[in-house]
Amino acid sequence: MKQLFFSLCITLIATFLLGCHEEITYTYLMQHPRQLQTILDECQLQTTSYCDEVHRAAKNFAAFVNERAENPELFGQKIMRVQQQLVLLSRNYLQAMHDGNAEKIQAAKQAYHAQKNQLKILYAVIVDTSQRVLGGEG
Repeated sequence: MKQLFFSLCITLIATFLLGCHEEITYTYLMQHPRQLQTILDECQLQTTSYCDEVHRAAKNFAAFVNERAENPELFGQKIMRVQQQLVLLSRNYLQAMHDGNAEKIQAAKQAYHAQKNQLKILYAVIVDTSQRVLGGEG
C-alpha cells in the first residue's frame, strides 16, 4: 500500500513539473539555443507560422553568433551598451513609480523587460559560442 501511495505521489509530482515549463516564444528560443536547435530540426519539413518563427529566431541567433565571431570586442561593447541602457531604464522605472503615473510605470516596465531580454540573448550567444570553442556541451 505504501509503495502504491509513493508511486502515485511521484507520478503526480512529475506531471506537475512537466506542466510547469516556460512558454516557447521567439524570445525564449533566442535565449535557449539548444532548444532552438532541437525545435528547428523538428520544423525542417513543416511550414507553420510557429516554424516560421523558429526559423526567424535561428536566423537572428546565427547573425549574433557571426557578429561575435567577426568582432568579439565590438560585440562586448554592444553588451556593455545594453547593460548601461538597462541601468537607465531601471532609473526611469523607479522615477515613474515615485511619480505614481500608471502609464509611465507600465511603459518603463515594458522597456526594462525588453532590454533585459535583449541582454539575456546576448549572454546566450556568449555561452553558446564559448561552449563551441571549448568543445563542451554544457
